[in-house]
Amino acid sequence: MYKFHLSFALTASVILAQVASASTDSTGPNGINSTGLLGANNQPLTGAGVKIGQVEDSRPAKSGVDSAGYINSSVSPAAVFKLDGSPVPDEDILGQNGHATQVASVMISTDNTDPDMDGDTPIGVSPGAQLYASATSEPVNPAQTEAAVSAQHIADIGEIRAVNISFGEQVVDGNIFDGNSLFTQFIDWSASEHDILYVVLGNQGQSLPIPKDNFNGMTIGRSSRVGNVFRRVSSVNTYDEDAAGFRTSISLIAPGEMIQVTGLGNVHARPSGTSFAAPHVTGTVALLQEYANERIANAPSAQWNVSGNARRHEVMKAVLMNSADKIEDGSIDEINGVDIPVGGLLGMERTVVKQDGVSTWFDSDAYGDGDLGSGQFVPLDEQMGTGHLNASRALTQFRSGEQNYEDGDVPLIGWDYGTTTGEGDNNRYRFSEELLGGSFVSITVAWDRHVELNDTNSNNRFDSGETFERYDSDGDPPDDSVINDLDLYFLPASATSAGLAEAASISTEGTVDHIFFQVPYTGFWQFWVDQHDEEAALGSSQNYAVAWWAKSAAGPSITADFTGDGTVDGDDLAQWKGDFGINDDSDANGDGVTDGADFLAWQREFGNSSATPTSSNVPEPSALMLSMLGLPFLMRRQR
Repeated sequence: MYKFHLSFALTASVILAQVASASTDSTGPNGINSTGLLGANNQPLTGAGVKIGQVEDSRPAKSGVDSAGYINSSVSPAAVFKLDGSPVPDEDILGQNGHATQVASVMISTDNTDPDMDGDTPIGVSPGAQLYASATSEPVNPAQTEAAVSAQHIADIGEIRAVNISFGEQVVDGNIFDGNSLFTQFIDWSASEHDILYVVLGNQGQSLPIPKDNFNGMTIGRSSRVGNVFRRVSSVNTYDEDAAGFRTSISLIAPGEMIQVTGLGNVHARPSGTSFAAPHVTGTVALLQEYANERIANAPSAQWNVSGNARRHEVMKAVLMNSADKIEDGSIDEINGVDIPVGGLLGMERTVVKQDGVSTWFDSDAYGDGDLGSGQFVPLDEQMGTGHLNASRALTQFRSGEQNYEDGDVPLIGWDYGTTTGEGDNNRYRFSEELLGGSFVSITVAWDRHVELNDTNSNNRFDSGETFERYDSDGDPPDDSVINDLDLYFLPASATSAGLAEAASISTEGTVDHIFFQVPYTGFWQFWVDQHDEEAALGSSQNYAVAWWAKSAAGPSITADFTGDGTVDGDDLAQWKGDFGINDDSDANGDGVTDGADFLAWQREFGNSSATPTSSNVPEPSALMLSMLGLPFLMRRQR
């Protein structure tokens, strides 16, 4: 049985103070809001125990390999390589002023210095993660082969949860951006084969667009500041080399302008580019995976089971994309003449604007499911994907655990890793509560395209000289990728036909469907993941991940009234302390455990009662904890 100890709380509070005080603006509330997030063990998430990878033409420097002048004491990879072998000391580390070291610092830097005294220090998103990095620089082989060999070597380490790709390869042999270049095919094959989320920079227009046209990973665009907040699609992003056909490349945007980093020799810099947007996403995966590891180890359950669905790359993709910021909650009262209630925009923290500085998601073809002809619909915005990365919201999306529709109605926020079993099959998720009319619902489903390795030596891994194939039902190479077509529908709970759907995402050219839709009236609703057709070469079944977020029609609830006396006060705090880590009796957010997230709910609701559903005087955690618990506790202020 877990016991709450003073030494644990003091240690945790010190860790949090270090992490929170050392955050840069790109990881703080104005960026991806990742600093100070608490895990299931009530300690700050740092990515501890999680393996992530990095593949570039260069690599970060490492102590014990490279000369002292190159070493960055705050960026310490677990291991570095050249292609699939040992690194050469002092080689492959200097490209673009130590580009790979700077990128690594966004993920794992522990730097607490503040050379310009502006309050920002370049600590990484996941400073506790184990980073494995390989440089592709080798002129003997074609560049895409080198990249694939390097990535294969990282994948072979095992249990790598995400690999950051902050570089691109040239177009060769007249290739178009249809996902069929060697390195892009490798990424999609490896994502499925090794269960890795590949996170790729979103560069375009620079003749280095490969592998941003991947299907099974994520491609990240760059955001810039409006005032102090990262919320605008950077004007530097270009879209003249977007994915072929109706498909769009960008999954999300993340901070990529003047990012505080440390490079070779502990030199501070503020570079810009999608190279620095992508590692914000890779680092966030490490935080989520640390949380999953804690939940599975501490309290294995149907929602957090040892089969590891929480670790699936499709789940990470769906969770990150569905929780993205689009429109700041409370910033607008109505859209198209329909009122938006308080909280109706699902607690989103910023309004993302496109390159023109004015257009928002509501001006996007994706919001209107713009019909481009031939029955094509647009799940993602060309410039922003589903919106701006928000690590805090991603954790909220993730921590409810897996919710299987076969077990009954699903909660308002959740995710599932499921399977459709053939053409016409649909899995139906019914919400357990009435949804509030005028509020929005967000749903994202992600699945893989199939890429087959021509494994000439039958070792079940990619080797230099091997290629990939995609077969159609006749056994001939197809003109496009082999993909089962999944569709997404949002319907009244009583509906039995897709024709009664109020909203749908039915694109036929990609592996993501997304709905962000205003609920037309208060009532019970459901959504379907439907297999529209099947590619004969793949067989009938298709695995997928789906994430969803909606708002209840119920009035304000006093979720932190742990004692049940109708008021949120000090008695509830004492109850929470006694339940911490032991049971779910003080579980305010419904994630099955009493932890720091439930304290945050108590802090927000302090003073609420059945007669007064809102409060204005929220206690400062440090002062209150000193008086109630005798220690400065470990909660960060909320935005």
